[in-house]
Amino acid sequence: MCKTPSSRLLLRLIIDVVILIALCCVALIALPKLLPTTRRGFFCSDATLRYPYTASLLSRVHITIAVIALPAAIMLVVEMLWAAVRASHKTETTARTKRAGVQQFVFVGVNIPTFVSECYKIVGIYFFGLALVLIAARATKNFVGRLRPYFFDVCQPQLLETLGGGLACEHLDAPYAQNVTRGYIEDYECYELAASAELLSMARQSFPSSYTATVFYAMCFIVFYLQARLAARALLVLRTLLQFGLLILAALVAIERFYTHQNHSTDLLAGAVLGFFAAAFTTVAVADVFKSLPVKKRKPRDDATRIYGYYGVNRIAKYY
Repeated sequence: MCKTPSSRLLLRLIIDVVILIALCCVALIALPKLLPTTRRGFFCSDATLRYPYTASLLSRVHITIAVIALPAAIMLVVEMLWAAVRASHKTETTARTKRAGVQQFVFVGVNIPTFVSECYKIVGIYFFGLALVLIAARATKNFVGRLRPYFFDVCQPQLLETLGGGLACEHLDAPYAQNVTRGYIEDYECYELAASAELLSMARQSFPSSYTATVFYAMCFIVFYLQARLAARALLVLRTLLQFGLLILAALVAIERFYTHQNHSTDLLAGAVLGFFAAAFTTVAVADVFKSLPVKKRKPRDDATRIYGYYGVNRIAKYY
């Protein structure tokens, strides 16, 4: 089994795809359904939960473009340009030409260009890290169960047993009720006609901000990737502008989540930290994008003619 290079390559491709699909299913399907959200109480005097509900300006389509389409397009273009640059520096020997040029793998009789294999590796690692970020953010959301800033607006909590039922925080005017409002309330229910079940569930999942975590992961990953791939001094200005623009995009997403009262400031900070460290770990420890491959050098024989320098425009060798 798997005796040929093509069969081994196909097996590796299948394993990678299965692992990636499994991680995505865990993050997007299994955890939201199987992991219950912690039910937390509140203080009626908590002003951080009294913001009005405002629909987010960013939809899942926007986030999908930012964390999937944009990074994949950038990595594809950079790998194509990098392969073209390496091909322009081909040496005279055939072996060196293959290493620096266009073809690296042969799969079922088809020559696979170098940039395709490089894109497969870097994009696959990117999506692997993205799935891990989604899993970490979803598990933390459900475990912590922090209430969003618009919780009172969409829940309209009704106190049950403490005061005989049917009283919301805004209507507790009796002297005995004011003592309750200063305490921590756990025994309550949301008004059944206040909002949809999905919105009420989202109102308990504020920490950390998953939008911020995923976008910061995507943008920081590309920043590290560009730092490694576009290392030439001639590309310094272009690389810096791209990196600055990507970080500004990530910051704008966090600002939008705060402006529309979707998350607390600490939720955004936690999401940004999670995305940054996940991107740093994935690029440095997993993808190892900053690794420079050693150049193999052959030791000259004692009786061989050695080159000690070049002269002229055409780099004609001088011998001794």
